Amino acid sequence: MKNKFLLHAKQLFAFLLIFLLLTSSLWASGFSELNQQQQELLGSYVNSWDDLSADKQQRLLKGVDKWLSMTPTQQTQARQQLEMWKNLSPRQQQKAKSRFELFNQLSADKKRQLRAVQYQFHRLPAKTKAQIKAEWQKMSAEQKLNFRRALEISKSSQQQQSNSNSGDSGDSGGSGGGR
Repeated sequence: MKNKFLLHAKQLFAFLLIFLLLTSSLWASGFSELNQQQQELLGSYVNSWDDLSADKQQRLLKGVDKWLSMTPTQQTQARQQLEMWKNLSPRQQQKAKSRFELFNQLSADKKRQLRAVQYQFHRLPAKTKAQIKAEWQKMSAEQKLNFRRALEISKSSQQQQSNSNSGDSGDSGGSGGGR
């Protein structure tokens, strides 16, 4: 019995040791344990790395992995977005965070719709976009809400019309062809 217990204890110890060795790169207890690329990208944390929580270290390491998987074009875009973020006031940053959280709560279909509208807007000429933005800024909160509601009604009626048109062509084709 004692031998069996020792065998299980040794197996458990070996498993834990292997587990710790495999995950030590994830936990990276010291900055010097990071690989060269990680150290280069996280250089600003060299003096504070050990003071960061394990969760924060993990998020930073995931960010490094994501960065390294990006194309040069994607990295350039990410740098530009970071610069834009840094130039926002704390109030603007909070507003952006709130909008991001609201967006993440939307259904997948609603997100697709918003992305499509954004894509269409970005394809407009700069002058047209500037005019739209200026008009939007002039509108009161109530006018903006009414505008959004009108858009929803318009989209809904267009979808219904599209559905009824596709249904009509299917019905007339089915009843006329069989008789």
